[in-house]
Amino acid sequence: MFQAQVHLLGNPLVWWSGTAALFFYTALLTFYLLRRRRNFMDVKPEAWRRFVAIGEVLLTGYLFHYIPFFFVSRTMFLHHYLPAFVFKVLLTAGLIDHCHEQIR
Repeated sequence: MFQAQVHLLGNPLVWWSGTAALFFYTALLTFYLLRRRRNFMDVKPEAWRRFVAIGEVLLTGYLFHYIPFFFVSRTMFLHHYLPAFVFKVLLTAGLIDHCHEQIR
């Protein structure tokens, strides 16, 4: 019997850019933390607080909704990964906004 299932939401560009944004955010956060430890303040204090808040809310929310499903051995459906997907897309938007602000 044929069973239709929804496997992905959005297109591959959204998924891949979101995954790249996750890695880029953590790499950029690590870079900023190392620079701040050496007293190089590359980012203005207000922009730094906003950048950290993005990670606290969106990256933590993504991990909170995504990591538990590594321990589930059944088929995942849309309602299982939709919250993690939303956090990933919002993190992508926040990272683009931060990069745009730094380039200006």
